[in-house]
Amino acid sequence: MSVVLVRTLLKSFVLRKMAAYESKRRALDAAIEKEGAFMIVMLLRLSPAMPLAPANALLGLTSVGLLPYTLGTLARPLGLGPKPHDRPPTMVALTTSLRCGPDG
Repeated sequence: MSVVLVRTLLKSFVLRKMAAYESKRRALDAAIEKEGAFMIVMLLRLSPAMPLAPANALLGLTSVGLLPYTLGTLARPLGLGPKPHDRPPTMVALTTSLRCGPDG
């Protein structure tokens, strides 16, 4: 639901608030292209480095489709997907980068 809100009603507000994170959004979009939207959403849900609200806002500004977003969000509670130690290198680098804040 929040991704839909960010992409429609709240887009300009979220773009202003997240302007300092533009390089992180681009990195996330690149990871989505490389690893796939479902995998990135699911791995973001595993990461304690990225709280849900900022992750949802950031995902709303990316190319993630609603179906991969929903399935990736539901995968871990259902016991599906990789374990935390199975993360691809791209995701490890992305979560480390996101943890550092807007200035890298």
